[in-house]
Amino acid sequence: MSRQCPSCDSYNDADALHCNQCGSPLVAGGGAARNSPAVFSGWVLVLLV
Repeated sequence: MSRQCPSCDSYNDADALHCNQCGSPLVAGGGAARNSPAVFSGWVLVLLV
């Protein structure tokens, strides 16, 4: 069975670790790591203001 990318919804090989279209990680927990820098940079901006 193929794996669907949570970011771009494309289908990948069952053993793929990253999406072949957008490069996003297909393993559990990959999405949180990708979103963390944006959240962190938002807090830095708030703290600087």
